[in-house]
Amino acid sequence: MRIEPNMLLAVTTANALALLIASATLFGAPGQLLKYLIIAVAVPAAAIPLNRMWRKKMGWSQTAMIHPMAAATAVWAAIFPAMITLMAVIPFLWPSKDYGLLVLIGSIWFGLTVDSALIARRTASS
Repeated sequence: MRIEPNMLLAVTTANALALLIASATLFGAPGQLLKYLIIAVAVPAAAIPLNRMWRKKMGWSQTAMIHPMAAATAVWAAIFPAMITLMAVIPFLWPSKDYGLLVLIGSIWFGLTVDSALIARRTASS
């Protein structure tokens, strides 16, 4: 069984986003967990269709982030979970703040990776 790289990227980004939410909840302002969870669910759900509409309007192709013919795309795509993991360090360094913006940014990046996995799945089945 072959694991599709775009799906693996989405799962890895989801894990990094979960780490960011845990870090922001533990070290950030108290009582923010529900807000962070709502952001983490609502933003990717909105980002996926909005990203597709934007690509269509701009005339851009609907391609996945990681291409089998270009191995370097996997390295570039790995920036998403790496940056979210680095953002998870920020609440530890500067505690007692609201980190909703970091969760929002991480959620958008997660939405992009999920969209890439869905595009790769659709093109593989075609």
